[in-house]
Amino acid sequence: MGNGTRESPYTREDVLRLIEQNGSQAEGLDLSGKHFARGIDLRRFNLRGIILKKAVLEGAHLEEADLWVAHLERSNLREARLEKAVLRSNHLEGADLRHAHLEQAILWGAHLQKADLRDAHLERADLWRAHLDEAKLDSVHLEGAILKDATFSPGTGLEPAD
Repeated sequence: MGNGTRESPYTREDVLRLIEQNGSQAEGLDLSGKHFARGIDLRRFNLRGIILKKAVLEGAHLEEADLWVAHLERSNLREARLEKAVLRSNHLEGADLRHAHLEQAILWGAHLQKADLRDAHLERADLWRAHLDEAKLDSVHLEGAILKDATFSPGTGLEPAD
């Protein structure tokens, strides 16, 4: 059983136990600053409203997970798998999403200010009304992505992918 430290990161079973202890829901569960096993499998998990500020979730499998209104500010989601995940109104300000896979993810109104999305895959993702002010989007893959009403700022870095 992990305790969320670098030396003893949380496993899938730990997350299930913590959700159970939180009234069988993730909403309001605060795991800020915790470490999760690299590549942890949380596919299709209902993590709606969970608080994971500054959490380390490198390479996490969150495909089709429900992360609606979750707080992931300044979290490390490098190389995470978030294909088809629901990230509506999500807080990802300053998050590290380099090389993350967000293909077909729903990011309506997501707060991605100052997030690092370099080399991330957002093909066919829906970023309607997403906040991308000062985000690092160099070499991001946006083929087929919906960016209607998304906000950018002069500080948003956007260099094309190779």
